[in-house]
Amino acid sequence: MEVTSYARILRRRWKLVLLPCVVALLAAWWTLPEEAAPADAAVTSYSATATLITPLNAPVDEVPISLATVALYATTGDIPDLAAAELKYDGLPEVLAAQVLVQPNAETSTLTFTTTDEDGQAAANRVNVFADTTIQYFKDLEESQNKIRAREINRELDRIGEQITALEAGGTNALEQTEMASLNEQYSLLQNELRTVTGNSSGPILEVLQSGVPIPEATQTFAAPTNPMARIGIAALLGLLLGAALALIVERLDSRMRTREQVEDAVGLPVLAEIPTMPKNHRDGVASAARPASTVAEAFRNLRSSVLLLSPGLADAATKGAKPGGLTILVTSALPHEGKTTTVANLAAVMAEAGRRVLVLSLDLRNPRVHQVFGVENGTGVSDLLAADRGRQLKSVLRETGIAGVTIATSGHQTDHPGALLASVGPMIEAARSLADVVLIDTPPMLAVSDALDVARHADVTLLVSRLNKTTRGQAEECHRLLSRLGIAALGTVLVGTRPAGARYGYPMASPPEATVAEKSEQTEQTDRTEQTDKAEKTEKNGKTAKTERADSGAGEAD
Repeated sequence: MEVTSYARILRRRWKLVLLPCVVALLAAWWTLPEEAAPADAAVTSYSATATLITPLNAPVDEVPISLATVALYATTGDIPDLAAAELKYDGLPEVLAAQVLVQPNAETSTLTFTTTDEDGQAAANRVNVFADTTIQYFKDLEESQNKIRAREINRELDRIGEQITALEAGGTNALEQTEMASLNEQYSLLQNELRTVTGNSSGPILEVLQSGVPIPEATQTFAAPTNPMARIGIAALLGLLLGAALALIVERLDSRMRTREQVEDAVGLPVLAEIPTMPKNHRDGVASAARPASTVAEAFRNLRSSVLLLSPGLADAATKGAKPGGLTILVTSALPHEGKTTTVANLAAVMAEAGRRVLVLSLDLRNPRVHQVFGVENGTGVSDLLAADRGRQLKSVLRETGIAGVTIATSGHQTDHPGALLASVGPMIEAARSLADVVLIDTPPMLAVSDALDVARHADVTLLVSRLNKTTRGQAEECHRLLSRLGIAALGTVLVGTRPAGARYGYPMASPPEATVAEKSEQTEQTDRTEQTDKAEKTEKNGKTAKTERADSGAGEAD
């Protein structure tokens, strides 16, 4: 999605974007403290470190074991077992040892034991016990090794002593004296070593440099700013971010179509015209006739041009076996309240404005409204003719609409089975073709009931009305599927509820100029001639009807 698309979404849903911002600003102002509160440091844990060091008087070459080896012994083997027993730890010694970090430092000849705990004293006890246990373990290990060595030296001294005694008893020749001297030297060395081992003159390999003490580890808590401008700025930023996120989420979940491209892609038909939203005070009656200079009227004229430009192809088809007569246009929509009835009325007005004779056929027998738009009574009409199987006598129920060139056949009285009546509407539509140049059929929504689909097979073309921000993509795709499956000739889509492009372009919405006196006189004479012609046709029709009735009566008597 491009940046401009995001901008359009935020502009369209600006209320949703601003609502969290306003709430955040009010909350920030309401919770503004009177005084600045100091940031408190919350103590969450304690650390403790014990340090061992090699004695300074111990020569490096006399240290029996390296610090790395001591560190390894401190966390494995017997030392963790001894420390766990000392601390009365109930768990595994290995788990306890994992809580202590032992780090040797060869440069400083030190060994550190570090641990952390929520209880400071427990942390100090842990590292001190591990340190003391390590010292005592290696001290006991050294003493044990010294005792073993002392026993070995004593056995060696006894053996050498026996050899010296045997030599003294045997004689004093030169060879014996040399051997005795060597044995005495060995004996003396072993005695010195025995005194060193038994005296423990080497001392411990490690000693405590520093015992562990609990040190609190403080965490700095966040303190909201008390400056009013900073607080309001942060609240506004967070509110805008939250509002933008909500707007994008709602947009993602909302499948209503909002652009011409979306409608054409979903329906699979071109958009023939875009009808702008009518002002509330212009929605009564037929806007194209009442306000012929308005943007709405111009939009319906664009629709008229599109329909008439596409109709020559239908005329060519008529020469190849199509139904003769006037162009029959069925107007429907996906769901109610999308503007199909308004489209029928205004398209009829602009068609008549272009010199076409227009017949509006109200076949919405379930919720008829087109007669209300024209201001005509809904008396005897389509349903009455269909119920009496007199569909071809459509001319008998035609009414004038008040718009020159436009007549209407109202829906008639309500019926319990409108779908069954519309199944036999074919002859009526054939009769309508001979009565006008253009027949506009108002039908129910095609996704609500099947009436429009039953009638569409008798019409030349179908116009599908879609309202922006109302029709969903799924509904439009379902309409396309139904039209394609039934092979209905759909001319295109009429897009209702767009922004008035003419007003933005800058043309003033001027009223039509007043007619001159001569023009008014000419219009009056033309109206009088039209009324006289209509009366003559009506008289001729009544005469023919009377003759037919007398002929039928005579035939009945003969039978």
